[in-house]
Amino acid sequence: MRGMRTRRAIFETLESRKMLSHLPFVSPFPLRSMLHSQGIPPLPTNPTAVDTAAFNLATNDLATVKADTAVVQTADQAVQTAIQASLTTAPVVAAQAAVTAANALVQADRTAVQTDRAAVRTADQAVATAIQASLTTAPVVAAQTALTAAIGVVQTDRAAVQADESAVRTANKAVETAIQASLSTAPVQAAQTALTAALATAKPLLQADLATIQAVYAADEPAVDAAEHTLRTDIRKGASATQIAADQAALLAAQTALSTALTAPTAQLATDEAPVQAAEAAVQAAINADPGVVAAQAALTTAQTTLTAAQTQLAKDQAAVETAEAAVQAAINADPGVVAAQAALTAAQTTLTAAQTQLAKDQAAVETAEAAVQAAINADPGVVAAQAALATDQTALAAAQTQFQTDLAAYIADLKAGI
Repeated sequence: MRGMRTRRAIFETLESRKMLSHLPFVSPFPLRSMLHSQGIPPLPTNPTAVDTAAFNLATNDLATVKADTAVVQTADQAVQTAIQASLTTAPVVAAQAAVTAANALVQADRTAVQTDRAAVRTADQAVATAIQASLTTAPVVAAQTALTAAIGVVQTDRAAVQADESAVRTANKAVETAIQASLSTAPVQAAQTALTAALATAKPLLQADLATIQAVYAADEPAVDAAEHTLRTDIRKGASATQIAADQAALLAAQTALSTALTAPTAQLATDEAPVQAAEAAVQAAINADPGVVAAQAALTTAQTTLTAAQTQLAKDQAAVETAEAAVQAAINADPGVVAAQAALTAAQTTLTAAQTQLAKDQAAVETAEAAVQAAINADPGVVAAQAALATDQTALAAAQTQFQTDLAAYIADLKAGI
């Protein structure tokens, strides 16, 4: 089929000599159409000698153009004849034979590629069959049994984790219940009574402390704000370094004065809050020491420890499942039937790759051989001579066309001038 395309390309080339020559082809037909459409205007009724001479010159030019057009057509036909004749010459026949041989190789390569692809598909199916058969062999069955057991252990672990999570939630709820029950016991109530008394005693003291602190802020904070404002304003205005340093010193002094004034009332606030904080700690200690709370908290800790152990075991057994799964795959891969089938598949794939590479190489050889046919046609002495003659005749025709256009324009201009 490739050879048929090559021969068809050669004969198509006979219809388009541009592909066979580096010389431009100038067709005479566009000009002939122009001449028929324009023509040479007739002489006026009483022509002058100049009119007559210009008319005769244009007429002679037109005759020359027509004669040169016929010559070009003849030369063009000669090129076609030379190309046709070159197809039977030894160089072209030899080049075409090389194309035919190269096409035969490509056809054989394509057949080989198709065969190798079918072999790869067959080998791939054989691998699947071998894998299926390996599932009933002792090594794979043993590995699969171990995997099933490992999965069963993981399922048991997950159930244990779920049960332990439920136990932690129950124990946590029991702690909350025990704390609530402890609030009615004598130790906790006594601590709560002491806290209430401490709050009553501390309340007026704390109010006085806070009032004192607020008064200090009211008295000294405006100076700090004013010093900060002055510093920002001077920085924005680009004041001197000396002025900025003075502003910073003033700000530091105002901040120091405020801090100093707050020292005593802040210390007194801490002193007056201490009994309340101690009473609150005593309430919490009484709750924590309650036997019911102690027992519930111990049960919660035990449940949390059990849950952590169960989660750790689950992670360990899940890793064992992954190991068992890998062992099953390894047993399948090691099965002699699978090994042989996989080796056959690899060999088939290698053969296919080699066939595809050879096909690409031989297709490139076909293109080279086709170019050689074209080169042989172009190099044929008869074609070369015919092309050269055609180029010479085209040049003469182009010159005659130009001369005719020039003389025709001059004649028309003369006629217009005589009107």
